[in-house]
Formats: sequence, C-alpha cells, structure tokens
Amino acid sequence: MSTAKFQLSWTSEPHPTPTLKQRLKISVQNGGGTPGIASKYADLLKKAGFKNVESGNSSSADKNATISINKDEAAELESTVTEIETIMNQDYK
Repeated sequence: MSTAKFQLSWTSEPHPTPTLKQRLKISVQNGGGTPGIASKYADLLKKAGFKNVESGNSSSADKNATISINKDEAAELESTVTEIETIMNQDYK
C-alpha cells in the first residue's frame, strides 16, 4: 500500500474575481460590407479592456445583440453595455 504525500502552501495575495469586461464574450460581426470594419471595432473594444473579443463576417445585415448573464451581474451589466454602445456608436476613422 502506498501513501501519497503532499504539501499545502498559502499565499497572502488575493485572487481578484474577473470583472464582467474580462468574462464577457463579444463577437463583432460585419454585416454591412465595409471590409475590415468588424476587426477595427473589435480592436476598440480590446483597447477598452474587453478580453474575449472576436470579429468576423455576418451572413446577414440584420443581426441583434444578445447577452446572457447571471442575475447577480445585472448592475455591472448596465454600465458595461453602455460602454459597449458608446464604443460601437463611434465613427471609426
């Protein structure tokens, strides 16, 4: 019979909970035909601190946004959605 040995160590450094901006998955889809526009807006979102952002082409021009969250995140969601809307309503130059 063998005995497993292990050692536990503790750290005093806290492990912060990732913010909604860090956890949220965003897909920016180009449905308007302007080449590269989805990736340009995805870059703006990344520069604003969103971590999980991808871009691509949409099969249709009439896409809506859908966000699913836990009810505990509702307060954080409102400010995050407002920030996304502000970024996406910019005229990209």
